[in-house]
Amino acid sequence: MSTVVVRGKAAEERGERLLRPLSGGVKGGGTNWRPARLYDRPRAATWTRWSLGWRPDEPGSTHLLARATDTAGRTQPDIAWPNTQGYLFSGLVRHPVTVV
Repeated sequence: MSTVVVRGKAAEERGERLLRPLSGGVKGGGTNWRPARLYDRPRAATWTRWSLGWRPDEPGSTHLLARATDTAGRTQPDIAWPNTQGYLFSGLVRHPVTVV
């Protein structure tokens, strides 16, 4: 199987601390977190672009996740707190993928 480059953006939710390299993972039998490449120098209150190479193990359905950690060591939680207005969202979003 070929390697696919997954890209995204992340921002530290309070705009107080810088992001450390993000990690990306694939949810299959378990989550395999790996550091992502950052394209921008992390700065407070800005988006940071990132990418990660991913090579699927086998065809089928799975989902991809990305998680950020800031310089204070705070990592996005597995489950987001309820937030009816959508501001400062800080949970993992599962992106379904079908590998053919």
